[in-house]
Amino acid sequence: DAEIWDPHVQIPGYDQYPIIGEEAARVEGLGAQFDDLERALSDAQGNLDVFFAEGNPGEGYADSTEIGEEAGRVEGLGTDYADLETALSDAQGDFDAFFDDSTDPVGPGSAFADIQAIGDEASRLETLAAALEGDAADEMNEAAAALRALEAEAQGLDGAVTTAQDAVDGFFQDGAGSAFEDLGDLQSVASDLRTAETEALRLEGEVSDAQEARD
Repeated sequence: DAEIWDPHVQIPGYDQYPIIGEEAARVEGLGAQFDDLERALSDAQGNLDVFFAEGNPGEGYADSTEIGEEAGRVEGLGTDYADLETALSDAQGDFDAFFDDSTDPVGPGSAFADIQAIGDEASRLETLAAALEGDAADEMNEAAAALRALEAEAQGLDGAVTTAQDAVDGFFQDGAGSAFEDLGDLQSVASDLRTAETEALRLEGEVSDAQEARD
C-alpha cells in the first residue's frame, strides 16, 4: 500500500537539500505577496465604495462617468445663462444705438429722447394734418406716418430688451437654473462636481491597478 506523507514528520536528510528549502521559502513569499495584493485590492475597493456612499461626495452617482456627465450638464447651464446675458447686452446695445446721436451715422431715433417723444411728435403732426387740406395735409400725414414707423421700430427694440431681461431674471427663478440660487452657486456646484470626478477617477484607478497587480 502507498504511504501517506505526514508533513509533521521530518524527512531524514531534508536539511541537506537547501534547494528544497529555498523553493519552499519562495512559495511562502509568493503567498504572502498575494495576500498583500488581495488586501490592497480590498482596501482600494473599500475606499471607492465609501466615496460613493451616502453623505460623501459621490453619493447618488454610480461612477466617475456619471459625475462627469452631471458636471457637464451644470456647466452647460452656466453657458446657457451666459448666452442669455449676451443676448440682453446685445438687445440693450441695439436700443441705445437707436437713440445715439454721437455715432456716424447717428441712430434713427437720435433726434428724440425716447419712445414717448417720438409718439408725441407723431401725434402733434397728425393733429396738424387734420386741420390741413390737400397736399399740405398729405405731406403732414406722411411725416406722421414715418414717425409712427420709427416709433414702432423703437418699441420693437424695447420689447427685445424686456424679453431678454425677463429671460435672464427668470433663469434662476423658474427657468432651467431654478435648482441653483444664482450664477455663483451654479459655478460652485460645477466646480465641486469636477473635484469629485477627479477624486473618483483616482480611486477607480487605484482599484484597477490593484486588480491588475493581483491578477
